[in-house]
Amino acid sequence: MTGLGAWGDLKESPDGGTWCEVREFALLSNGREVTLLDDRGWTTSAPLDKILLTHIVRDVHNVVLPDDAEEIGEQHEWQRFEQRLREAGVLATPDGLRLLPYRIILSIP
Repeated sequence: MTGLGAWGDLKESPDGGTWCEVREFALLSNGREVTLLDDRGWTTSAPLDKILLTHIVRDVHNVVLPDDAEEIGEQHEWQRFEQRLREAGVLATPDGLRLLPYRIILSIP
């Protein structure tokens, strides 16, 4: 495994706002991606051209935080990542996953 990350797929909504679907993934050394979480996202009434890139990246980071992040002190759902990887036939441990680089990739229309 070479890294972890989140894809943020930004879209302009018909009402002039913006929404973003977020999918977390693991990138394997053979180039294959394994989806870890794909049930996250955010919306705003602000048009896409009025949102700063730093705010978009921050919002992507915020939606992938575990619900109890402040209590557990974790930025990601390591146990869930381990389970998803195991289901895909990839062995990993939470400690090993914590050491991998994490990147945000955005798809902007």
